[in-house]
Amino acid sequence: MTKEEMVEFVKNVQGFNAYREEHPDELIDLSGVDLRGVNLCHANLEGVNLSDADLERAELIEARLARANLSGAKLTWANLYQADLFGAKLNETDLSGSVLQEANLSGANLTEADLHAADLTSANLEGADLRDTENLEKAALSCVRWGGAKGVRREIVQASHLLTESTIIFEK
Repeated sequence: MTKEEMVEFVKNVQGFNAYREEHPDELIDLSGVDLRGVNLCHANLEGVNLSDADLERAELIEARLARANLSGAKLTWANLYQADLFGAKLNETDLSGSVLQEANLSGANLTEADLHAADLTSANLEGADLRDTENLEKAALSCVRWGGAKGVRREIVQASHLLTESTIIFEK
């Protein structure tokens, strides 16, 4: 299947998910594709290469993006409510204005990601790598689970006000 055919196929979430069930080990490359504004709610995109893809304003509610490569992707104003991004590569990704409420970002690589005005309310960032993340202080961070997160500056944690007791590795 060509990349263009795969783009059209992924838009049929139900059919795409059935295909993923039948071919769970197939490597899918959607790097650099245009998926702006596409409804991918509940899509199984686990392990998919979406590096440098344009997902601006995409609907990814409860999408399965565990271990997906989203490096350099544009996810501005995307809705990732309750999305599973466990272990995802989000380095240098633009997440400005995105909704990540209750998202699972545990173990995700967010180095140099832009989180300006992102809503991370009740997100799980346990074990995430946030070193050199941009604009984290301008994101909504209430009730975030920070345990073991790397690269979180003290003032950001203190500003979140609702931090529960957890282990955080502070930059030196």
